[in-house]
Parts: sequence; C-alpha cells; structure tokens
Amino acid sequence: MKLTNISLILFLIVIPYSLFADEKGSLLVRNFSPTEYEGGSKIYSVVTTTNGLMYAGDKNGIIEFDGESWQKIQTGFPINSLAVSHKDKVYVAGKEGIGYLQRDSLNQIEYHSLNHLVTNHINSNAFRKAEVFQINDETLFVVDNKLVVYSDKRIRIIENNNSYRIAQKVDDELFLYSPKSGLYKYSDGEVNDVTTSDEMKNRHIWGFTSGSKGVVIWERSGDSYQIEDNKLVVVENELNNVLKDYIVDGIQQIDSNEYVFKTFYKGLLLVSSDREIIKKINQKGGLINNTVFGVNLDAYGNLWVGTSAGISVLRQDLPFTIYNSQSGLGTGYSAIKIKQEVYLGTSHGLWRKNLDNKNENDFESLLPGHVFGLTAIDDVLYVGHPSGIYLINGQRMEPVIHRPGGAIIKEVPFEEDIYITSSTNGLIVLKKQNGILKPSGFLNGKNREIHNFEFDSLRNVWVEYDNGIYSFNWDKPEKKRFHTRVGKENRIKKIRKIENELYFIADSGVYFYNRELKEFYAPNLLKGINSKNENVSNIVSENSDDIWVYTGEQLKHYQIKNNTFYQTRNQPFKFIDGTYPIGFENVYHINDSAYLIGCEEGFYYYEEKKYNTGTYSSVIFRNINISSRSKGGRNIWGDISDSRNSYSLDIKEPIAFVDNSIEFIFAAGAPNYNRAYYQTHLYGFSEKWSEWSRDNSREFTNLPAGDYRFVVRAINDAEEYSKIAVCEFTILPPWYLTRLMKIAYVVLFLLILFSVFIVVHYAIDKAKSKLIKQQKEEAERVKQQLTQDKLTSEKELIRLRNEKLRSDNLHKAKELANLTFNLIQKNQVLTDFKGDLEQIKKYSETNKLVTEDIRRLIKKVNRDIDKEENWEVFEDYFDTVHENFFIKLKKKYPNLTSKDLRLCAYLRMNLATKEIAPLMNITVRGVEIGRYRLRRKLELDRNINFTSFLNSL
Repeated sequence: MKLTNISLILFLIVIPYSLFADEKGSLLVRNFSPTEYEGGSKIYSVVTTTNGLMYAGDKNGIIEFDGESWQKIQTGFPINSLAVSHKDKVYVAGKEGIGYLQRDSLNQIEYHSLNHLVTNHINSNAFRKAEVFQINDETLFVVDNKLVVYSDKRIRIIENNNSYRIAQKVDDELFLYSPKSGLYKYSDGEVNDVTTSDEMKNRHIWGFTSGSKGVVIWERSGDSYQIEDNKLVVVENELNNVLKDYIVDGIQQIDSNEYVFKTFYKGLLLVSSDREIIKKINQKGGLINNTVFGVNLDAYGNLWVGTSAGISVLRQDLPFTIYNSQSGLGTGYSAIKIKQEVYLGTSHGLWRKNLDNKNENDFESLLPGHVFGLTAIDDVLYVGHPSGIYLINGQRMEPVIHRPGGAIIKEVPFEEDIYITSSTNGLIVLKKQNGILKPSGFLNGKNREIHNFEFDSLRNVWVEYDNGIYSFNWDKPEKKRFHTRVGKENRIKKIRKIENELYFIADSGVYFYNRELKEFYAPNLLKGINSKNENVSNIVSENSDDIWVYTGEQLKHYQIKNNTFYQTRNQPFKFIDGTYPIGFENVYHINDSAYLIGCEEGFYYYEEKKYNTGTYSSVIFRNINISSRSKGGRNIWGDISDSRNSYSLDIKEPIAFVDNSIEFIFAAGAPNYNRAYYQTHLYGFSEKWSEWSRDNSREFTNLPAGDYRFVVRAINDAEEYSKIAVCEFTILPPWYLTRLMKIAYVVLFLLILFSVFIVVHYAIDKAKSKLIKQQKEEAERVKQQLTQDKLTSEKELIRLRNEKLRSDNLHKAKELANLTFNLIQKNQVLTDFKGDLEQIKKYSETNKLVTEDIRRLIKKVNRDIDKEENWEVFEDYFDTVHENFFIKLKKKYPNLTSKDLRLCAYLRMNLATKEIAPLMNITVRGVEIGRYRLRRKLELDRNINFTSFLNSL
C-alpha cells in the first residue's frame, strides 16, 4: 500500500510551538477556527462519544464533527454544558433550557427539549448558567438552586435554598458549592453536606480534585484545602505557587489520574491526581487561544479543548513533541546537549535552554544568523556560522576563526590533538591548545565548499563537495583521486561512516568502495535498503545502534543486525514525514531513549516508548441514500451496534429493486481528525477490497437482488487502522421476481403445465383416437381390402366357379339340349312309331291278336315317353343350369302341378310348341291349352311374354 505522505502536522508551518516545564517540548496541536466549522468563536463545552463523534457547544447551538465534516445542530440558544451517557446519548444544558440530542429513524439528529418537565418548578431565567453531568446511569442538570435528576425518562428535582455557583464531577460523584449554604455532594441518589462548617461559606472556590483524604478544594487565590474533622485544612504543594499567576476558570477531570485547570489568558494546566503539573499548554505551544472553557479526553487519547477562539485538539499518545520558541526558532540544523543545557542551531541562530530551569522562560538566543553545525569537544561548544567559528564555554563566547565554516569539526584519528573543519574555501586544520581549538592552516588549499569528510584506516581523507567525492592521503594531500560516479549515470552524492566503514550515497543506492579493486559495489550490509530501490538522500549515524535513513521526505530508523540493516518500527514517523530540512537532515541522540530531529519549524523531540499500534478511531456511517429514476432520492437507516472491533449497521428495511442506486457516506471519526484514507468491500458483489482513497463515499447502482455486506475501514498517514464499519442490507427482487410473483409463476406454470398436459393429453387422445380410427380404418381398409380381395378372390372363384358353372351349365345346357333334343327325337320317334302303330292297329282290328300286341306296344311307347326317370334327369340338369328354377317357382306358385312345372321348364328353354308337344306326349293343341291355363295360374297379363317372365325368376 502506498499513501501520499502528507504529514499529520502540516499545520506546523503556520503554528509556532515552545518548550514548557521540561525537556520534552510541546504536544502537537491541530486547530479548528470558527471559519472552518462555521460556528461561534467561543466553545463553552466539548464532549466525544465512543463511536468517534465530537460535539461542541457555542453561542448558537451545537457543532458535530465526524473527522471529515462539520454539522450544525440548532438549539436557538447558547450552550453552557454537554454530557455523554454510556450509550453515547448527548445531553445539553444551555442558557434557555435543558434537553438531549437524538437521531431519528433516518439518522438525522435533532435537539429535544426537556423544559416541559421542569418549568413548573424552575423559572426560565434559571437556565442562564445551567450545566449537565453524567453520573453512572443518571443525567444531572444543575439549574440555579436545583438539581434535576433525569433517569429512564423520569424527572426528580432536589432543591436547595440557595443557588449553586460551582458544580463539578469528580470520579463518580458530583460536588456542588453554594456560597451561602456550603459544599454538597450528590451520590447514591441523594444530596448531602460535605461539611457543616461555616468555613465553607462565601469562599472564592473554582474547582475540586480528589485527594488521599477526600476532595481537595481549590480557591481563586491558588490555595487548596481538604476537610478533616469537619474543618478546612490547607494542602501545601508546589502547584499552589504556580496557580497564583493564573486566573483559573474551573477544573475538569479528564480521567482517573489527570485534571485540567482551565484558565483565562494562559491556556490550561494538565495536572496529575498528585497535584503535579504534567504539562502547560497555551498559545505559545500551538493552542488556538489562551482562554479555555471546556476540555475532553476522547477514547483514543486526544485532548479536545474549547477556547474563546475555536477548538484545539492535542494527540497525547504520539512519541513526538516539538521544540520551538514563541518567536520561532527557525529550521533546525543541529542540536547538542552539554550537561543540562540544550543548544539548538537553526536558520534563526543559536539557542540555549537550561533543562534545570522549570519555569516558562523561552529559549535564550545566543547568536543570530544561520547556524549549521554544533560540535562539543571536552564540554566546549564550537558553533559553525557564516561569520566564522565560535566557541562557547559556560557563559563565555568568543570567535575561533573569522572565516565561514565549522559546520563539521572532526578529530583526525591518526594525529593527536589535530582536528579539521569544513569551510567554503576547503579544509581548515585546527589544533588543540590548552583545551581550545586554534587554527593551524589550510589543508589542500583548494577553494571548494566542503559538505562532509571522513577518514579511513589507511590515513586517507574522503571529502564530499558540490560535484562529488574526492580522496587524498593525509601524508600526500596534493595527490587527489576524484570519484564522481558509480557506472556511467549513477552519480555519487554523499559519504558517510557506519561502524568505521565508509559508505557512499549515490543516485540509485548506497555503495562500498573496494580499495584493492578500486571500484564501488553494493554491500550485503545495505541490501535491505538497496533492495527497495529507495532514493536515499541522507544517512545519519552516531553509532551502530542508531542509523537514520532519509529517503526523500521520509525518515526511517534502522539498526544493524545479522550483518544487515534491520528496520525498526517506523510507523510513528509517518506523522512527521515531509517536514525535514532537505539537505540539512539531522538527528541527535539527546538521552538513552530520546532524540532531537531537525524539522522546518524547529526540532521534534522523539521518545522511544510504547506506541498504540492497534486500531485508531472508528469508521462510522453518516448517511445512506437510495434513489430511483421514478421516485428520486431518500435516506434510509437501520439498527446500530458498536462493539470493540466494529461499528455495525443493520438495515432492516429491504431496499426495493427500483431504488437502483445506493450511496454510503462514512467518516473516520473525530479522533482521526487530520487525514484518513478509506477502503471498501461489498461482499456479495465484488471479490476484493477497493483501492485506498480519500473519498468518503461509495455508490453502487443496479445491484442485483440479494443479501449484501458493505464493509469500510480507514487508515491515516501513519498507517494506523480504524475499526471497521459494517452495513448489512438486502436488495429486493423486481416485482416480477417477488415471492408472490414466483408463486404466481409457479401457479401459472402449473396451470400452463396442466393446460399443456390437457392439450397434450387431448392431442394424444385425439391422435390416439385418430390413430385408432386410422388403425380401424386401416384395419377396415385392410379388412375391406381383404374382404375385397376375398370378394375378388371369391368373385374370381365365383367367376371361375361361374366359368366352371357356365362351362358346366353350358355343358349341362348342351347336355340338357342334347338330352332334350334326344328326348324330343326319341319321343318324336316313339310318337311317330306310336302313330304308325295306331295306323297299323286300324288296319289290324280284325286281328285281335295283332291288335292286342299293338296296344301293348303303344302302352310301352307311352310309358317310355312319360318315363319319370327321363324327367328326373331332365329336372336335375335343368335345375343345375337354371339355378333352382323349380324351387323358386314352387315357392312363389305352390299350386303348380308337375306338368305345369314341366311346361314352365320347356318354355324357359324357349322351346317351340311343336317341340314341347312330343316332350309332354300331348298334342300341339294340348300345349297351347296348357300354356293358357298356366298363364292364368301365374296371373300373367296377356301382354307379358311368357318366356321373359320365366327368365326373370
């Protein structure tokens, strides 16, 4: 992760600092002016909540700060006092009433008055100096002579005969002072006298602190008392004398062991519970104004101060304080400590501070002008100045050389009492005489402005100047070797000594010089630096335990471990990056655990101590906006839960799909008041975190339906992380994908499925019926075909049979015809023979014997003509040929005789009357008569042809 290194303390450019009461300097301060928060200049009360919000009361109402933006909350009257409950509810007391702040369902905060609960007991003018305090679970309003106890939306009023002038919370008790009545204490739900002594009446008391024997009472005179055996006993300590020079306006406890003494015109005093001054903080040290009205220590160690000109906040857990003066020390070039005196060389001259002096005196200016170097030799200070080199020994200051130089003075390690120093004209040799350095000539005699020089173990001197590096042997100073580059384009800039070895800072890293090969190479010792490809601008090393590496505007602390540079915890330095004097970087080890680091506005006092590396501040959601094209925009909110690790917001109301844009607005919290970067992740939508950004809002559009978890976290320039903020919400599906619609879709689908089933079933039935019909038709067709084939076969068979029958009939007919013809011929012969016999009979009637024989022959002929067997044969043949003609005829005309049938048969055969006569053994006349009779029996009209009729049967 790479962040823009804009320091936490950019404001140092315009805000001076000073040193107060000890050697550690002033706290770093961030100021907010009325133009920035657009409110009143006088801030009477300041409180902070655990979730990272700061509230300040001014003449118009309340100001809220979330670390990113300011918001005004109008009350319509000036605010005297604010208090915060354990549930982060803010209570208000002002010149016209009491009340509380509450957020609505859309997270919009409003002031709610409680005046209506107490107006029956309190005159409205009594609110003029009203104050509010939080004691355990109870909220206490002090209004004139009344204590209003508010708990669980119930009001209880405890009244005193006289007005209270002072009300102050100490630990979990509220102390109340009435000049006319005395001192009272509220605890366990009751107000009781602290003492009944009249000594407490009519005193100029302005506050209380806790003591070993009970409460300590402080007066405007600076005196302090404790109550013993119902009497006031003076408490003597050093703080009493200090307070005599202050006009104290009240005391406020900020934690169990610290109190703030608020003053007019002199800032504030941070005092321990043992009544020792921890820190004096005023306008000299960066406070926006010296008149302090209200203070608050937030959950992350920031001290918020309300003054008559705005708001200041001081971060107390930083390992940095600042050295500066009221008039400004200038840019810090060099620092040194000799015994108990600190000397600072700056762009504004030489300054001195005696650390044994515990008063507020500013740094003492000893020498004006630029002071680039300070060197201590045998407790004698040598000062490098544009006008020459000066020495300071105690209170004595005198010049050593009247020539610009002295920024660097080093002892020659292989010559006794010989030193050399840099100047604008080369190197100057100095010799110690009687403990004082005296000039002893020039070395090399070249006009070159020297920036640094070092010695190696071979009596060589390595010199850094404007154009690079050159070296020469101490014994042969005239012979110089120039070293300007490593390779063709890698320019050598500086030379530094680390653990008695020389290292060379070039454009692309730090190198070591191999004397045998006479070439530069990157040593393993510095691989930790060179591997990062950092542009090293300077290295400061007083010993192997502390190696300070400047890379551009950043400072990093290293130590040598396992033959490599080991980077220590550099997180705090992020706060001061970008404030160093480029080209004149310097670090001085002032004591075992502290360093002075030169900066543009003086010096930082850096103390190695335990530093909060956990979470810093808490990201909170400020607004959540949703919008749609049809309905416009609106706010939504949900239920908040704040734990140690996260701030959670659960939006219970599902978001309609038509609200297709959701915007989250968040802030890092007031404790992260300088600069925060944000990273977000929407679980359920994206797979990774976003890039770090200063933008404190994130918008999503056209999110698909589903459950989401939006997470945001913050980080500041020092890479301190905040607690995460989590928001869980649900995007409803569009109306056409709602549960009801899905049920409707299922029902519709089932209906469609049922309809399809019915249709398909109907179609199947229809197809089945059709198939059955087709099968039936096919079967019928096949059957018909088979029948047809059968009929055809039968017809063919019949035809063949008929053919056969016809053939047979024809044969039978022929046989019948032959038979008939034969019968006719036979009968004709017999008839003719009979006729001949008749004739013979006539001629032989005389001969009876002959006649009898002839008669016998005629009978025999008649029998042969009428022989039944001939008829049966004829009938059989005729019936075969003419298809049961006789059966049909008998069935239709049952009264026909055998002769009638025979006549019908002969007529059917279309025989002539003459042909029929012999067959029936009758005459032609007999045939005609028979035909006539037969026509009558058959009831035939005369016009009907007999033969045609018989053929139609």
